[in-house]
Amino acid sequence: MAKNRSVTIHRSADANFAAESENLSKSSLFSKANGVRATVWMLAASLVYVAYWPHDSTEVPNGAARYLVAWLLAAASIASVSFPNPHRWDLWMDRVSWALAGWMAVSLVANSAQSNLRLGVNELGWWVALAASFCTCRKVASDPAVAKGMLRLVLALSLGVVVYGWHQKLVDFPKLIDDYRANPDAMLRQVGVVAEQGSAMRIVFENRLYDGGPTGTFALANSMAAMLVGSLLAMIGQAGSRWGQYRLGMRVVWVVTVALVGGMLLASRSRSAAIAFVIALTAMMIYRWLRSDSRFRTDLFLLARRHAVSLVIVLTMVVSIFAAIGYVWRSSEWIQQAPASLAVRFNYWRSCVEIVKSQPIFGVSPGQFKSHYESFRNEASTEQIADPHQFLLQTLTTGGVPALVLLIGLLMVSGSRWITSVAEDCNEPKSVGVTTRCESVLPGVLIGLAGVWVIGAGLGQMPMLEGALAATLAAVLFAVVLVRSDRHGEINGLGAIDRHGASEKDGRSLREVAGFAAIAIGVDQLASGGMTVPGVSLVACTFIAIAVPVGGGPDLVLSADGGSSPNRSFTPHDPSITRWIMPGFMAILFIGWYLVGIRPVEQVQSAMNRYQAAWAGGGIDKAIGALAEAEAADPWDVEPVMERANVLLTLSIADEKRRQVWEEQWSAAEKEVLRRMGVDAVYLRRLGDGRLIHYQRYGDRLSLESARDYFREAIRRSPSHEAYAAQLAEVLRELGDGEARAYASRALSLSQAGGYYERRLEFSMIYAAKKLGVEAATQPVRVTARVALAGLLAETKAP
Repeated sequence: MAKNRSVTIHRSADANFAAESENLSKSSLFSKANGVRATVWMLAASLVYVAYWPHDSTEVPNGAARYLVAWLLAAASIASVSFPNPHRWDLWMDRVSWALAGWMAVSLVANSAQSNLRLGVNELGWWVALAASFCTCRKVASDPAVAKGMLRLVLALSLGVVVYGWHQKLVDFPKLIDDYRANPDAMLRQVGVVAEQGSAMRIVFENRLYDGGPTGTFALANSMAAMLVGSLLAMIGQAGSRWGQYRLGMRVVWVVTVALVGGMLLASRSRSAAIAFVIALTAMMIYRWLRSDSRFRTDLFLLARRHAVSLVIVLTMVVSIFAAIGYVWRSSEWIQQAPASLAVRFNYWRSCVEIVKSQPIFGVSPGQFKSHYESFRNEASTEQIADPHQFLLQTLTTGGVPALVLLIGLLMVSGSRWITSVAEDCNEPKSVGVTTRCESVLPGVLIGLAGVWVIGAGLGQMPMLEGALAATLAAVLFAVVLVRSDRHGEINGLGAIDRHGASEKDGRSLREVAGFAAIAIGVDQLASGGMTVPGVSLVACTFIAIAVPVGGGPDLVLSADGGSSPNRSFTPHDPSITRWIMPGFMAILFIGWYLVGIRPVEQVQSAMNRYQAAWAGGGIDKAIGALAEAEAADPWDVEPVMERANVLLTLSIADEKRRQVWEEQWSAAEKEVLRRMGVDAVYLRRLGDGRLIHYQRYGDRLSLESARDYFREAIRRSPSHEAYAAQLAEVLRELGDGEARAYASRALSLSQAGGYYERRLEFSMIYAAKKLGVEAATQPVRVTARVALAGLLAETKAP
C-alpha cells in the first residue's frame, strides 16, 4: 500500500474552503444547506423515475424524456448555486462534459438544413442533461454518506427491476401469449401495431412475443442487462467487502439477491452483459487479491470448523454458478447464435464507419442517426436501428471526431483519477457543500415514488400495477435491510450520516465498487447500447460520480497529523469572479429548454388531442383547424403536418364535390412534410403510400407518377430496403416502365440477403398499383410483394 504523504497546506485555499462550508450551515429556507438537500433529493427522485420509466433510444428523440431533462437541469441549477466552486481537475472534468454537450449543439446547427429538428432538439436535450447530471452527481457524491445512500438506492432499484422482470417472465408473458392466441387482432390493436396476417411485421411481433426474454421496465432486454450488470457487480463487491461481518440472515439476503439478479441477467440472454460481468468481476478479484496483505495461516480443518455455515453458503453459490454456466452452455441457441449476433453488430459498425467518412467533423447530429444509417445500411442487415449499439460509435456518428475525442478524454481523466484514488491511500474527499448530519436520499425517494404513483395516476401514466407493486415492495424491503445491516454505526438512515462521519476505509470501498460497476456497464455498452437510454446512462453516471467525486482522487492526500488538506494544486477559484457564471448559464439552459423542448411539445399534444376529439365527432373543420394549430405551435415537428396530409387525402377520396380543394391543401401539406422531415426515407414512403391510395381511388396518373418519384428518392436514401424496391417495381409496372423488372429483381435479391425469414417477399406488404374505384375509399388494398410482382419475377432471372 502507498504511504500517507504530508503536504504543505495552502492556507488561503483552506480558508476559502472553510468559509464555503460555514455558509452551508445557515438554516434559512434559501440557504445553501437547503439547496444541497434539494439537489440530493432531486437526483434521487430522478433515479427512481428512470427505474420505472427508463425510456428507449427511440423514445428520447420523440420527447419522452423532456420532463426528466428539465428536472435534471433544475437540479444542476440549484447545485451550481449551493456548492462551492470546483477545483482544478474537477473544473476541467466539468468543462469537458459541458464541451461535449455543447459540441452536440454545434453539430445540430451545422446539420440543420438536413435534419428533423424536433427529433434533434429532443435528443440534444438529453445530451445536455447528461452533462448536467455528471457534474451534479459528482458534487453530491463528495459526501461519502450521500454516495453510500445513492449506491444503495441504485442497488435497491435494480432489485425492483429484476422482480418486475421475473413477474413478466412467470406471469405477464404467459398471459399475453394466451390472449394473443385467443384473439391476435385485438391484441395488436391494443398495443397499436399494424400488422396484417402473414406480414413481416406480424412475424417480428410473434417472434418477440414467443421467444423474447424479460425486459423489466425497459423496452429491450439488452438495456435492462446493461443496468443489471453494473448493479450485480456492485452487489458482489459490497457483500464481499463485509462478508465476514455479516450475520447469517444478512448473508442469506445477499445470496438470494445476487441469485435473483444474476438469474435475470442470464434470462435476458444478453451475451455482451455476460461477458462484461466476467471481465469486470475478474478485474475486481485480481485487484483485491493484489491489495490484500493477509496470509493463510489457519489450518484448513480449523477454518472449516469455525466457518461451517459460511462455507456451505459459498459452496452453494459456487455450485449455482457452475449450474448456470452449464445451463447456458447447453442452451444451443445462446451459444450457437453468438457468432451470428456478433456478425450483425459488425454490419452495424461497418455502416457507422461509412457514416463517419461522409461527415467526420460534425457527424449527423442528435436525433438523426436512424435516418442517416439507412443510406449506408448493409444489404445483409434487416434492422433499421436507432443507435449503433456501441456508445463510442454513437458519440462518433452523432457529433463527429471532436465529440469522440472529448468523450474519450473525459473517460481517461475519470479513469486515471479513480485508479489513483483507490490504488493509493488517499483520504476521503472533503465534503464540498454537504452537511454531514442531516443529508439523506430518502426524501428524494419519496418524491420519486409520489411522482410515479400519484402524479402518474393523475396523468393516466401508471405502470403495470401488479408487477410494479411487487417490484416497489422488493426494492423498499431491500433498502431497509441494507440500512439496518450496517454494523459499523456510521450510517443511521438511507444515506444519513451521523456526527462521527464515514470511515475512510468505507468510502474508499465505495469508490472501488462503483468504479468496477461503471467498468462493467462500459464494457457491456461496447456491444449493446448507447448514451441515449436514460435508465442506463443515468445509472452509469451515478456509478462514475461515486467512483470519482468532486474533491476525490490524488489531489487530496493525508497530512502528517492524519487530517485532510488540499495540496497546492487543489485550490478553489475566486468565488467573487466565478460564483454567478455557472448559475446564470444553468438558468439560461433551463429557460431555453422550456421554450424549445417543453412548451411547443405540450402545445402540439394539446392541439392533437382536440383534433382527435373533433375528428371522432365528425367535426371536420375543427379537426383541420386543430391540426393547423399543432403545425404552427412547433415549426420543427413533422408529425402534425404528416397527419394533416393523411386527413386531407382521406377527405379528397371521400368528398368528390370538394376534391380539388382538398387536393390543393394536400399537396401543400406534402411540401411542408418534405421541408421538415430531414433525410428520413420513412416519410417519403408514407407520402408515396398516400399517392398510391389516391391512385387506387381515382386512377389519376399524376398521383402514380408522384408515388414513383417519392419511392425513387426513398430508395436513394435507403437502398437496402426490399419493400421500397418492391413498391417502386409495382408502380413502374403500372406505368409501363421497363425498369420495373430491374427493381423487382433488386427487391428479390434484397429479400434473400442475410437469410432473414421475415424479409422474404411473401411477407412484405405493398400497395397494389391499380385503379379500384369506390372500393379503395373504404379499405385501400395491400398485397404481398410476391403476389404483386409475380409476373415481373417470372420474366426475369434473379441475380
